[in-house]
Amino acid sequence: MAAELDEHVASFRNPPLGDAGPFIFVAADALTMKVREGGRVVSAVVLTATGVNADGHREVLGLRVATCESGAAWNEFLADLVARGLGGVRLVTSDAHTGLVEAIAANLPAATWQRCPTHYAANLMTVTPKSAWPALKTMLHAPLGLRPARRSSRPGPVRPPPGLHP
Repeated sequence: MAAELDEHVASFRNPPLGDAGPFIFVAADALTMKVREGGRVVSAVVLTATGVNADGHREVLGLRVATCESGAAWNEFLADLVARGLGGVRLVTSDAHTGLVEAIAANLPAATWQRCPTHYAANLMTVTPKSAWPALKTMLHAPLGLRPARRSSRPGPVRPPPGLHP
């Protein structure tokens, strides 16, 4: 039973990406969490990549656990995605982690990198007095014509911005 479960986990973690793509837009991020290892609690990083295909549907492209968020870890992770068939990427968004930006340039040379607006706003909020947050949020959203997000009970396809279709 464990061997059968291992096969299912391996097929989930390493699906071929060529048939599902091309993925025009990719978002890369890392989550830090505590895990129990060897009888003690340590920090681990989960590298994630999600993509939007030409039909506008979002898919998890890959997950990988690493000991730290390093350039080498990102390079290995993205190289694996490319080896599994990730192609046609035109835009990648992520935080401004130097190793990640370099790994994107090395593994997805045809893609444009853009700093994730959410990470940018979060970084900006850490150096802004809390009393100025409402005004700052208004200024950040104004150029994009955004209003506060409302949760939809029915998820639909994600549409890439105009001009990003192949």
